Amino acid sequence: MRFNMSDAAKHAEALRGVATFDALSDEELTRIVSGARSRRYQRRQLVFGCGDHGDSLVVLTAGRVKVSVRSADGGELVLTWVGAGETLGELSLLDGGRRSADVEVMEDVGVIFLERAAVVAMMHENPGFAETTWRSVAESMRRLTEVAADLVFLDVPRRIAKWLVEQSGSVGAADVVISQEEIGAHVGATRQSVNLALRGFERRGWVKLGNRRVTLADRASLVRLAGE
Repeated sequence: MRFNMSDAAKHAEALRGVATFDALSDEELTRIVSGARSRRYQRRQLVFGCGDHGDSLVVLTAGRVKVSVRSADGGELVLTWVGAGETLGELSLLDGGRRSADVEVMEDVGVIFLERAAVVAMMHENPGFAETTWRSVAESMRRLTEVAADLVFLDVPRRIAKWLVEQSGSVGAADVVISQEEIGAHVGATRQSVNLALRGFERRGWVKLGNRRVTLADRASLVRLAGE
């Protein structure tokens, strides 16, 4: 579906706030959005699913999504969260392969789909844009490598401690608002295993547990457990 110049101008304006496209001139932005399409999704909808044809670079203009993979029996492992001003689908964009994960909406999102051919052509023309795109792919691969290493080398309590520390940032006491089932999806563990580990942390005075909330009371001890 093609858009008139007014729509194209809106898409170009949206991309100006996305770091991935900083290296592009106004004329290059106009060209890269020439065949773009936009859409809004509501919570729990899929932007795309694992195995879908990867024919576009996806730009989030609003909201937040989670990127996850699922096992044959329905188990879920959350790889990352992506928010407004970030991009998705670089791997399929570069090799033309199918999507390698599900992208589910957590907060209503606005999305722009950029045609693969237009993005690849611009990468050939603009080395700065190509470098930014490759860097995004490298960051994704580095994150996946870390996830795989954690699953192999860290037990469930250590994986949970590491994840909580990462979510809390650098502050001493902080709230992480999330259910225990969702924590399990992030660290590759069952809800029961998560609950057992968190109760152990609570007994030691490291966390305080509430309704869909974990308050880090002793961040330093969690850091030591995680081996950070």
